[in-house]
Amino acid sequence: RDVVDVGDHGGAGCRAVAVDLSSEVVGHAERAFPIIERQSDLSEQDPRLWRESTFAVVAELTARLPKHACRALCIAGTSGTALICDAAGVPLAPALLYNDGRARTEADDIDRVAPTATAAHGVGSSLAKALWLVRHYPGHITWVLHQADWVAGYFAGYYGFSDSNSALKSGFDPLTGSWPAW
Repeated sequence: RDVVDVGDHGGAGCRAVAVDLSSEVVGHAERAFPIIERQSDLSEQDPRLWRESTFAVVAELTARLPKHACRALCIAGTSGTALICDAAGVPLAPALLYNDGRARTEADDIDRVAPTATAAHGVGSSLAKALWLVRHYPGHITWVLHQADWVAGYFAGYYGFSDSNSALKSGFDPLTGSWPAW
């Protein structure tokens, strides 16, 4: 069978499901992340957990499939999670998870300039988190990435791409297919 392997990341763990070309589920695997103890508004995670869990679930899942059955790997993650990296994709700080609430000042800054229709409003947006990270970890930042972008970039061997769904909370406009001027 031709199989597509779909990985899903969240704050609690990594799940992978293999489906064939007729959309039949032919296998699954998952790994939980350590429990995150919330401290006030702080909710962060070491992105290396995502990479390690992806390797583990993909290895477990593909070991149960016929050799060469996997034709594609799709990565999904929480769009409100953001991290900063150097040119090689090495994280420069913990990732701020979708439910981190520290970016209030940055969310207010976005509210002053962004139209109401954008998903970039609020402390839950990846844009607010990215601005918070840039302000609190200045230095040699090359990439501001969403969770799925970082995992996919690691597998691809390069960074600097995203999908429109992940980029919505960063201000991407799916109607125009571009980043707005604001």
